[in-house]
Amino acid sequence: MLEIGLLGMRRGGWDDKQLRDKGETQGRDAPSLRMWSHFFPRGEIFGLDFNDFTGVKIDRCKIFRADASKPEELRAVWDEIGGEFDVIIDDASHSSDHQQITLGALFPAVKPGGLFIIEDLFFQPADREPPGATKTVDVLRRAEVTGEFSGSHLAPDAIPYLEQNVERVALFDSLVRKGPIRHRDSLGVLWKKA
Repeated sequence: MLEIGLLGMRRGGWDDKQLRDKGETQGRDAPSLRMWSHFFPRGEIFGLDFNDFTGVKIDRCKIFRADASKPEELRAVWDEIGGEFDVIIDDASHSSDHQQITLGALFPAVKPGGLFIIEDLFFQPADREPPGATKTVDVLRRAEVTGEFSGSHLAPDAIPYLEQNVERVALFDSLVRKGPIRHRDSLGVLWKKA
């Protein structure tokens, strides 16, 4: 499995939160990778983050560094690992541009029958979204119903691959309520055709 985004800012473990957003700090722990290592005692677990986690050592886990806005860096990590994944979890910046770039670049790295999971679809940093940009939750809502993918940050060459290889898309509820409405946009899961 591959998890993208290794430590939330509320949990500490960063040298400087301002530098973290620029990819210029050291991650001091990766609790989710520790959890996956415990949960999957025979699994190969990989992590990927924008910041430097070279000082973090976890049994059966290898951590890479890449920028989710650069598909060539994401593909280079996949090439270095040299295999496909049963599960990829995108829990990184939560920004639609990064989510769509990562989906387009790494969905081909999912094994047939595997899962690509995108977390925190409802949280979109407002300062990162240009006017008129397609939110990832809207991309997935359309794909869930029509099987068609389109998004302002999806590479044109990624769209046919997604449309031919995604078996289904499902969106799951958030535990967070904003007003009287519970959001059905917290977590997106894409199944790859077997």
